[in-house]
Amino acid sequence: MMRKKGSPRHCLRFPQEGPCECDLYLSCAKFVTTREYAPQLRSRRLRELELIKDAASQGWDREVERHRCTVKRIEQLLEELDEPLEMIGEMNQEG
Repeated sequence: MMRKKGSPRHCLRFPQEGPCECDLYLSCAKFVTTREYAPQLRSRRLRELELIKDAASQGWDREVERHRCTVKRIEQLLEELDEPLEMIGEMNQEG
């Protein structure tokens, strides 16, 4: 199992397969995560919500949908981890 530094997940790729080169881990079949990464997932969710607003203001409907799918997946992961979508004061703790 490989772990990408700073990333909210573990990749189930075998070491012989080499490191995952993509940032599509949220939709990767080999993606797993743990509760310790919930703050990073929540932070990413907030960023995606900002990107939805920006894309909508530009009229970029496909980008809006792409970011909505990412938010939906993050929310699904947080739910599977029995973690809240938002945590008061968490942003200040992450630095």
